[in-house]
Amino acid sequence: ILQQFTRSSLGLDGSLHIEKLHLKIGINTGNVISGVVGSQKPQFALFGDTVNTASRMMSTGEVNHIHVSAETHEFLRQDDRFKWHQQQIWAKGKGYMDTYLLE
Repeated sequence: ILQQFTRSSLGLDGSLHIEKLHLKIGINTGNVISGVVGSQKPQFALFGDTVNTASRMMSTGEVNHIHVSAETHEFLRQDDRFKWHQQQIWAKGKGYMDTYLLE
C-alpha cells in the first residue's frame, strides 16, 4: 500500500497528483540535553526548555513562516538579509513572549 501511495503521489502511475506542502517552523536558541532513548528502537532525542520553547514557536507560528524567539532574534538581527515582524504571543507554561516572524 505504501509503495502504491508513493508511486501515485509522485505521478509514477500515470496520474500527476502533487499537493503543496505547508510548514510551520519554530526556532529557539539555548542549552539542551541530548541522548538516546529506547531499547527496542533507539532514537536520538533533545530535551529541555529550549526545545519546549521552539515547539511553542512552531505551534503559535503562521503557516509557511519561520517563527523565532527573542534569544534567536538577537543572533540574527544584525543580518540585513532578514526582515522581521515583531509580535507578542501567549505560550502555555511561558506567559507572554516577544517573538519574531521572518518575512
